[in-house]
Amino acid sequence: TGSLVKLPDDGNPNTQEDTAVYYYGKDCKRHAFPNSKVYFTWYANFDSVTVVPLTTLASMPLGKNVTYRPGVRMVKFTTVNTVYAVAKGGTLRAIASEAVAISLYGATWNKQIDDINDAFYANYLFGANINSASDYKLPFPPKPSILD
Repeated sequence: TGSLVKLPDDGNPNTQEDTAVYYYGKDCKRHAFPNSKVYFTWYANFDSVTVVPLTTLASMPLGKNVTYRPGVRMVKFTTVNTVYAVAKGGTLRAIASEAVAISLYGATWNKQIDDINDAFYANYLFGANINSASDYKLPFPPKPSILD
């Protein structure tokens, strides 16, 4: 558990199954990273990814997708203008104002927002709004918090 796993490269540039990386959690399930932006909020590179055969990967049941790491990036959904800070467990907390965003993420706060495809809306929970910087502590858990 706690490993990153993927299939071996099949050498075919037209397939993508061999590019998906999964986090194998202590719940004995594999959890997909929806995209590289989510992955890179948790890991700096792919050095610790273990290549496993299809039979091994298939024996690992799928679990929930990995969500953005808390405190690293702000997010918004493509069809909604609300900007959220990510809290533990994939909980999104709406940032009430530009002033609050600046106090949390600095003057370049608006360059630290990733769009999330609406298809991943159900991956997240929603918590209380952040009305002042004191409402939100920047957490940095050691591994994907959705799996705790």
